[in-house]
Amino acid sequence: MGPAGFAPARAPISLMKQTDSVLVALVVGNNGEVANFFLDLHQQPVVWKGPNGMGPAGFAPPGTPITLMKQTDRVLVALVVGNNGEVANFFLDLDQQPVVWKGPNGMGPARFAPSGAPIALIEQT
Repeated sequence: MGPAGFAPARAPISLMKQTDSVLVALVVGNNGEVANFFLDLHQQPVVWKGPNGMGPAGFAPPGTPITLMKQTDRVLVALVVGNNGEVANFFLDLDQQPVVWKGPNGMGPARFAPSGAPIALIEQT
């Protein structure tokens, strides 16, 4: 899906159905930037596109796990712990133009968690 050497070998990739015709994949590359790839079945040719940077280089350790889920049918949210130990979110709102990932948005104090720690996320209601 991306250039050779883009991310560490065996880096975790978060994958989600964005819409009925679009898949999105998120990964932290070797430069520490969170990046997205997407596959849109309505765009010809049907091939994965990316990597598209979603934040600053050096934000998180390469290969950091990313938690990804739908907040609503039209909003995706991703959580990741950056190099400073702060939990941050990225979000994609399909109703906000232009439709691009926004973030990182800090959600707590620096050094809250170990750099690159995995995060669990589940729907509350």
